[in-house]
Formats: sequence, C-alpha cells, structure tokens
Amino acid sequence: MLKRLKEYRGIILTIAIFAAVIISSVNGIVAVQEQNSAKQLNLVQQAAYRAAATCYATEGFYPGEIDYLKEHYGLSWDENRYFIRYNAFASNILPEIYVVDKGDE
Repeated sequence: MLKRLKEYRGIILTIAIFAAVIISSVNGIVAVQEQNSAKQLNLVQQAAYRAAATCYATEGFYPGEIDYLKEHYGLSWDENRYFIRYNAFASNILPEIYVVDKGDE
C-alpha cells in the first residue's frame, strides 16, 4: 500500500497544483469582472449627471424626468442592464441620480 502511494505521489501533487491554479484563475477572472461592472455602473451615473448639468447650463433648469435628457442631450445606456432612478426635487436643484445594475437586484 505504501509503495503504491509513493508511485502516485507525483500524479496527486500535479493534480493538486493544477486544481489550485484553476481555482486562482477563476477567482481572478471573477474579481476583474466585478471591478469592470462597478466601473461601468459609475460611468452611467456620471453620464447622467453630466447630461443634467449640461441641461442646466444650457437651459437654466434641471429636467423633471430622465427621458428629457435622453431626447435632448443624447443620454443613453444599456436599459436591459441598468435602471436609472432620477429624483428631481425642483428645477433649480441638482437631482438625485441612482444607477442600479438589474443583475444585482
């Protein structure tokens, strides 16, 4: 039995190292995907704020709805992936803009 274990020790060690490399690679890929997802969400939010600020600078008011920014200022985003909550309190106060990844809900 001990002799047989010694024979397979190299194979077992190789399989263990290979499994560790695979697990580490998968964890690394997942971490990169999460970082990219957070950056994309942040970019959508920045674009919405930028469009609202441009509207205010150009027209003197913040629009009451996000659709106004889509129609007049070219704001666009992947609506299948992100939901934008646009809360405009008054036309002279910067609205609250929240972007949610629909996959995280």
